[in-house]
Amino acid sequence: MTDEPRPAETGTETGASATEAQECHDPNCQDPSHQHGPKKLRQTVEIKDVGPCKKHIKVCIERDDIDHRLNDKFKELMSDAAVPGFRPGKAPRKLIERRYHNEVGDQVKAEVLLASLEQLADEHDIAPLAPPDLDPFQVALP
Repeated sequence: MTDEPRPAETGTETGASATEAQECHDPNCQDPSHQHGPKKLRQTVEIKDVGPCKKHIKVCIERDDIDHRLNDKFKELMSDAAVPGFRPGKAPRKLIERRYHNEVGDQVKAEVLLASLEQLADEHDIAPLAPPDLDPFQVALP
């Protein structure tokens, strides 16, 4: 074993390679060679100054984004949900939606809240001095 680089390893020390997938920002792209990161939420943001170093931020997220996340969660749940009277993965979707609506809704609320906070910090250049004062009970899925 020597510390000398092998000829095949030269040029790969930077971490970038020609076969690395390109990051894609097109929401309709179906190309598997692209990296599709988490989809950005379409949200409207109202920022009000409440005092020195304080802001009141109201965020409304479009229903399509929430429906898409709910649909994805129910698809995941369909394959392994245990419903009495049905084999695993064979229960009707409507029955699973009715049975697990509250749990899936809470999961989606948490996901949307975190994604919204991250996106808000990135897009509006907000760096909080203290943890935000959030009221998770005011987060409503219509």
